[in-house]
Amino acid sequence: MSAEEHVEHEQHFHALVGEDGEVHCAEVLERVNVFIDHELADADSDTIREHLAACEPCLDQFDVAEAVKRLVRRCCVGEQAPDTLRLRVLQVVAETGEDPLRR
Repeated sequence: MSAEEHVEHEQHFHALVGEDGEVHCAEVLERVNVFIDHELADADSDTIREHLAACEPCLDQFDVAEAVKRLVRRCCVGEQAPDTLRLRVLQVVAETGEDPLRR
């Protein structure tokens, strides 16, 4: 991990842990969809996993979010964005120079 990646990782992790050193429900729920999509760093995922194991209300919200994602995935199988939209998205990505999968 480069120094830049390490700093970015630390910033994300500290955003999850409040100033009081506690992981708060709001921070967990704000990241639940990214967690479900396996797009968080391992440390953040572990922190969220631990919080969900100890917090039934957050676990309930997680279950709802996961069910909605499964339903959308199942209902949208075979759906494809129109060519014009896909081309616009690719153009914006090329112009910004960002890799949308590296968030």
